[in-house]
Amino acid sequence: MTKQVVIWGDDHHNALGLLRMLGGREYDLLLIVSKNNNIATASKYCTRFVVIPGLEDGLKYLIDNYKDKTNKAVLLFTADRYSEMANNHLLQLKDYFYVSGTIEEGSLEQIDDKYAMGEKAVSCGFNIPKTLLLPRDMEKHVDFFPAIIKPCRPVGKDFKTEVVKNQKELDRTLKKLITGKRYVLQQYISKQADCLVYGCRTLEGKTIIAGACVRNRWSDDGCGSFGYITPELPKGVSDLAIARFLEHINFYGLFSVEYALTDKDAYFYEFNLRNDGTSHLFYQAGANIALAFVKSCFGEETTESIQVKSKQYLINEFWDKFNVNDRVITRKQYKEDYKRASIFFYYDPDDMEPYNVQKAQNTWRSIRRMISKSMINKVRLEIKNKRRRKHK
Repeated sequence: MTKQVVIWGDDHHNALGLLRMLGGREYDLLLIVSKNNNIATASKYCTRFVVIPGLEDGLKYLIDNYKDKTNKAVLLFTADRYSEMANNHLLQLKDYFYVSGTIEEGSLEQIDDKYAMGEKAVSCGFNIPKTLLLPRDMEKHVDFFPAIIKPCRPVGKDFKTEVVKNQKELDRTLKKLITGKRYVLQQYISKQADCLVYGCRTLEGKTIIAGACVRNRWSDDGCGSFGYITPELPKGVSDLAIARFLEHINFYGLFSVEYALTDKDAYFYEFNLRNDGTSHLFYQAGANIALAFVKSCFGEETTESIQVKSKQYLINEFWDKFNVNDRVITRKQYKEDYKRASIFFYYDPDDMEPYNVQKAQNTWRSIRRMISKSMINKVRLEIKNKRRRKHK
């Protein structure tokens, strides 16, 4: 029988990582995307893909096209909205798919709630920043400024996150919150680096951890643009706590865990209970986690490495260049770091088309960025000149 694997998500580096880990093997791979961005779909490993914009339409496609209980497909995800949709309809899918996620229908959406996840993490031994639930705890005294406000669940484009430095700024921000939505007010951690742990929990209940991705330089998109991958977990990151959390929520599949690192400790941020966008970085470092999980679904043992081999440097070959323009680092430092790096976000000599697409897009991104920066500087200069004239 054909071993089928379905990847449902967005056409970006997250799906690209799964394709590179699973492509060119014995699997019949299908990528379902909401929009063709010509990134993962440009990969030589993407032999079949369909564009289905809506979540409901994507669910219908799965139900209509996979009907063989004797030949179940593995179903993987690249973002929370896809994994939650599948979990909310688990009873309709589980006879035809090995669905990465929790085994209780509807539970994944509840666990993805940032406040509920934090409470569960504490009970499993994680260290988390001081946290309050809004609006429930709005009257409580806040003693951990600066703090960050985040929605417990996605609320669209109206409100993402906001850092407040004192009670006055907090009171002002509270007026922006959407009625009926839950938010967390959390201690802002002055971090030295981000840490992400990537792994899977197999159908046998074995938690596999590939290693840790540590990044101490960030780019315009808010993601780490330079750092390293290592098999050693940083101080304060517990593999036992991770395994305990996954066991408690009855989760099987691909996952990652995010932390903020200080010189003394690691502060838990969140679990991503689906494939992570850094998976291809771990793959380049020698760990094929997606293959290990897929093989476990088909009752097979993996023969490929499941752990990072050694400490290796990584760089975002496109976004990190902007740090030179913004004088975060010198051009000399960038060149030295680029030379040290052996892991890249898009470059792969065996699969170059996604890199070529990003290179072309980055040229236009640089032009737009320069124009935008020039306009901002012009406005700032006008404001400065107005102030001078006023003082005269």
